[in-house]
Amino acid sequence: MIFIAGVSPRLKQLGMVKGACPACSETGRMHIVKQCQSLSVFFLPLLSFGCGYIVTCSGCASIMVLRKNTGKKLEKDPGTPVSQYDLEMLKNNHGPRCPHCKGRASDDFNFCPSCGSKLY
Repeated sequence: MIFIAGVSPRLKQLGMVKGACPACSETGRMHIVKQCQSLSVFFLPLLSFGCGYIVTCSGCASIMVLRKNTGKKLEKDPGTPVSQYDLEMLKNNHGPRCPHCKGRASDDFNFCPSCGSKLY
């Protein structure tokens, strides 16, 4: 008898929510995804465990983890507010940006590598 089973991550997009990003301090729309591990038997998901919520800032693309109780509230009511205290920074992608094209530029650059305009 052949038995096929495995564990794989499952992602579910929950949508967008307004909130303030702790990295760039801009109030804007943030994208929320629910991630769970799923036990599958014969390619059919049977059990989900280890669920968590991941938030991405649309402004600076920083990645944060959302508290589980706030994530559960968001699943039931998408209008639930998200504060900076509900988020834990996972990867801070905020850095110096060009004021003209919003491209990434290091502090030691005099000109933007994307558009060529003078920085600062």
